[in-house]
Amino acid sequence: MERLELIVVQLEEAKGLIEKGRVPYLRLAYILLDSVTELILHRAVQSALLVRGKKYQYSKADMEQWRSRISSLESITDRHELVHEYAAIEDAFEPFEELAEKAVMAVDREVQLQFDIAHGK
Repeated sequence: MERLELIVVQLEEAKGLIEKGRVPYLRLAYILLDSVTELILHRAVQSALLVRGKKYQYSKADMEQWRSRISSLESITDRHELVHEYAAIEDAFEPFEELAEKAVMAVDREVQLQFDIAHGK
């Protein structure tokens, strides 16, 4: 939470410095933006390391299989077979899609919460 607040404050300060438009202020803004970039990368690396240690229901192999099945749809000439295979792919992919949607919504809520906290809301 403190890191997010630090990022928001640095971005706001950098914006103010950029608006002044003079070289010394622009240099300071650059330093702040560089710091923000480092904080964001650090956070991303930490998240990636946490993700690597977990066991997930779906893997990269599942993604590759779905891509392969989707690509093979182009070679199907029979309409009924095409619809059947497309439906099978949709059925296989739907549980993953639902989990991904839930994860995205959770991330959105957390980002908004942290943003609101950083702005005193």
